[in-house]
Amino acid sequence: MDAAKRCFDLLFRDSSDHENYLQVAMGAVAQLCNVIDFQLQYERAWERNPGGVVHLVNLLFQLPFIQWFEFIDVGFTPLCKMCTNLGKEGQMAVASVWAELEPKWLQDRVGMVQQLLHSHRRKRATFSPDAMDTSEHCTYGSG
Repeated sequence: MDAAKRCFDLLFRDSSDHENYLQVAMGAVAQLCNVIDFQLQYERAWERNPGGVVHLVNLLFQLPFIQWFEFIDVGFTPLCKMCTNLGKEGQMAVASVWAELEPKWLQDRVGMVQQLLHSHRRKRATFSPDAMDTSEHCTYGSG
């Protein structure tokens, strides 16, 4: 919970440095996801505080920049790893909380995650070395 406090202190601090705020905030959220992921895997965080973990996951999905491309580069992988390492019980707890929420909210979040996954895959394919190999399409010196 100390990592969550540090993260949210950064998110809600009063600062006139608006230019760097989003980068700092997204980095703090990515770092929080990494810390929670580590605690879920190695420090039995779920057993110690399942309610706290569920609340943190729900808070993270409420942040407006979770669906931005800038966040994909910084925090999408840590967010996915953290959710995966919740385990079945944790995933069911988060799902049961989400099931109690307004259907529109749930549709928006599911759509957001699907869009992120699609964008992330497309972006990775665009920048992969295999995608840049055009040798089969080039006909150097033929003719």
